[in-house]
Amino acid sequence: MGMSDSSFHNGKASAKRGQDQIGASYVATAPADGHVMLFGSMNEFAIQPALGAKTTYDTTRDFRPIALAAAGPTMLWVSGDSKVKKLADLVALAKSRKEPVTCGHTGVGSYGHLICEYLGQQLSINILSVPYRATTQALTAIIGGTLDMATGFAQEAMPLAEGNRIVPIATSSRALPRFPEAKAFKDQGIDSVELDSWAMFVAPAATPLAVVERLNKEIYAVVQSEEWRLYLANTSGITPVPPLSVVDNENFVREQAALWKRIVQKTGVKLE
Repeated sequence: MGMSDSSFHNGKASAKRGQDQIGASYVATAPADGHVMLFGSMNEFAIQPALGAKTTYDTTRDFRPIALAAAGPTMLWVSGDSKVKKLADLVALAKSRKEPVTCGHTGVGSYGHLICEYLGQQLSINILSVPYRATTQALTAIIGGTLDMATGFAQEAMPLAEGNRIVPIATSSRALPRFPEAKAFKDQGIDSVELDSWAMFVAPAATPLAVVERLNKEIYAVVQSEEWRLYLANTSGITPVPPLSVVDNENFVREQAALWKRIVQKTGVKLE
């Protein structure tokens, strides 16, 4: 899939992955000519700032949002043999025993960690968050009986879910076509906004608006393509992100930063 007649051709533009601070630091100081972008996540632009993480860049000062490219819910997984089928069952389980319900995630301060803590607060139950190096390790621990539940994206859990070794009981924003039985938090009694995970393209802050607007159109031409739609349907079950204007993308980042700051404050999660 490509972007015809655009600056992405012939190696004129590159996008740095932003799963750690290295890519973000590089793009923050790169020439603002539209040739370098960051494909970053909510981790860089919402969660880490809310947690007060120390970085060499400022997400509101050093970047200009271009296009939200992907968004979707995480899911709450339990063993296929579990009697817990929905959040009400989880509450009943938690109240039936003295020890806390355990919830696996991929590290302190991660999206999954905040979801675990948020659930405990919203459901008024005692949840013990357990960090793992990878989602697959947490999901395997569920099967092994050493963990009650874990957060994880559909595409990460698919191999185990296809054999019903693990099953989803809830999603953080909306039900997915592939797992219609797992209802959203807000549809199971939690007074919640949609808590999607997301990723977007951004450019250095001084990039001219005309350049950003062109990149916005080119990126959404791909994101809205049939090829991309089929890829998402086959790998995760989520649907493509509707196109947003440059201004709407800027507003989205601000709103998400404020949302996750509130969640961090409510849950009391701190970086170690």
